[in-house]
Amino acid sequence: ALKQITPNGMLLIIVDAADNAVAAANRTDPPERPFVHELFGANLSALPENVRIITSCRSDPPRRASLQLPPHIPDVVCPPFTLLESRQHLEVAFPAPSDSLV
Repeated sequence: ALKQITPNGMLLIIVDAADNAVAAANRTDPPERPFVHELFGANLSALPENVRIITSCRSDPPRRASLQLPPHIPDVVCPPFTLLESRQHLEVAFPAPSDSLV
């Protein structure tokens, strides 16, 4: 359907903070199987060629390992904001953020 509307369009499925979903599923009683494990354990090669799945998690090794991603999944590190970038972002909502807020 997407190709009919936009022939070169991409469908991105973004799972933010996937490690938190794993942690939450593990805290239930009894523990549940995290949807992230179901998602990445599925036959993703059967998806259309214009579909991509992106997930984010904390960068420490135990958190990333908790996702149980297939070994071929690339790891892309997102560096932290600089103080200047943090200030610029805060200024969108706060006209003059204090140094302690930044």
